Amino acid sequence: MNKDIWKEGSEVQAGWLKFSKIGDKFDGTYVDKYNAKDSKFNKEQVVFVFKKDGSIFNWGINTSRKNLIQRMASLKFGQIVGIEFSDTKDSGKGNDTKLYKIIANPTIVDEDWLKEQESIKQVEIENGGDLIADEEDDGPALGFPEEDKEPELEVMSEEESKLQRIIELAIDKLGCKEKDKVKDAVMEATGLAFLPKNYDQIIQTLLTV
Repeated sequence: MNKDIWKEGSEVQAGWLKFSKIGDKFDGTYVDKYNAKDSKFNKEQVVFVFKKDGSIFNWGINTSRKNLIQRMASLKFGQIVGIEFSDTKDSGKGNDTKLYKIIANPTIVDEDWLKEQESIKQVEIENGGDLIADEEDDGPALGFPEEDKEPELEVMSEEESKLQRIIELAIDKLGCKEKDKVKDAVMEATGLAFLPKNYDQIIQTLLTV
């Protein structure tokens, strides 16, 4: 007998981490990162994404905070990470800069999440890496490199990076396995047109599916 999701399910949340006072802490599984602009100040930032208790938490760090971003860069997806607002210092610009401790251990990981990612990779292999979008003028094609070719060294643009993340989420969250269903499934699940200008919002929406 099917279970009633309205009675037995719980609401999936997504939001931004805000460390208000010294001593505030958060811990969760590090699952993603992407580049975006701060909606308030329109400044470039790196957004680190964490998962905890079925909900998604985003932590945006201004690209000027190079030391903090470098510390995060030493971590791998799947690690359980602790963040503590530890102190402040004078920025010299009339406001205090928040200082953070990043707590991690390479042996402390989210085993369940890592197994899910292995399953996603297996789906890609079983489908021949053949997820290709219809040829429409609405952004780069959806695709994976062929498994039997030596990958070329290239740097993806920000737009291509976001598109690749959407593909991964479509496989993970929507169960897409056929090349002609990715775009339609994403648009149906998010209610957004599959256009580059919507990529950030599509990613955020799929993370909560």
